[in-house]
Amino acid sequence: MNASTSIALRDESGFTIQEILVAIIVGSVLVSLGLSFFLFFSKFSTTVERKREVETAANSALQQIAIDIQRAREVIQCEDTVIVLGMSAAKSVAYAQVGDEILRNGTVIGTVLMHMHATRSALDSTFIDIAVRAEARGYGFAASTTVRYARSSRDEFLRARAYAR
Repeated sequence: MNASTSIALRDESGFTIQEILVAIIVGSVLVSLGLSFFLFFSKFSTTVERKREVETAANSALQQIAIDIQRAREVIQCEDTVIVLGMSAAKSVAYAQVGDEILRNGTVIGTVLMHMHATRSALDSTFIDIAVRAEARGYGFAASTTVRYARSSRDEFLRARAYAR
């Protein structure tokens, strides 16, 4: 019986210490590679999100200013960082850059640092050139457009009729 018992002890199957160490090292390398890829794509996603936020803020501010200019009956004041628009006899809209913010009738528009530049077109005073620059967390974005204000529907009708001739 001693011979069969000793054979059973020598015949045990399992892993050697070297095999276990190799498996732990290979597993650690795979886990660290997976974590590295996850962190890289997470950082990349955050970067894209920040850029999109800045672009959206600049474009929405520019669009809001452009819509108000198109609806305006007159441009009361148009300087580098101030635009005052006469919308009707009793209503006006004022845009101003104060520090790093653009204000519309005293209310901040946008959630990032923004700068505005406005000038009347040299060719036609009914056109206003607007540029908006937004910055946040190390990212910047600039957008610009030229907008024509309507004055009044009668003026627009007469102007369109004159161009048609």
